[in-house]
Amino acid sequence: MQKDYFSTQSGSYKLYRPEYPDRLFTFLTENLPSDPLIWDCGTGNGQAAVAFGRYPGAIVASDQSSAQLRNAPCEKSVHYVQALAEAMPLADNTVDLVTVAQALHWFEFDRFFAEVKRVLKPGGRIAAWTYSFLTASPQLGGELDAIVRWFYQDVVGQYWPSERRWVDDQYRSPVRLPNSTRHRSL
Repeated sequence: MQKDYFSTQSGSYKLYRPEYPDRLFTFLTENLPSDPLIWDCGTGNGQAAVAFGRYPGAIVASDQSSAQLRNAPCEKSVHYVQALAEAMPLADNTVDLVTVAQALHWFEFDRFFAEVKRVLKPGGRIAAWTYSFLTASPQLGGELDAIVRWFYQDVVGQYWPSERRWVDDQYRSPVRLPNSTRHRSL
């Protein structure tokens, strides 16, 4: 069983979670088949999964937390499944795109990537993204950034789970991606 940091506050998680830009979903759906199957893994409250609902195809959104899934909005093209990222009840070679929004760092990498390899169709893709430490606009300068960084590191830093290091490194550390580590910036 994976660690569960979010079930007890799943309502607040949904309320305060930042949204992802529409441009991200347009980019991710480029060149997919006309009726793709997308697996949004570690969906939490379904935020990314619902954003895919504007595009053709079916979305399977999974999370280990039933509390998180109960807070996910209904969307006709999204099917929610309670499952671990490393043991997804999908058939082999059926998925066109696997997405992981701000959750990859919680998974057991070797087992998760083996599961991704199993469910992806030949030529299928995986996209994982995260957001990390925020910075102020250049007009506010480094003073505000210094205060926020102090709070982030020195006040609450000791309470971050160890997996948070992957986020702070923006997933650049060796996460051993299978076959290819190619990526394209938006």
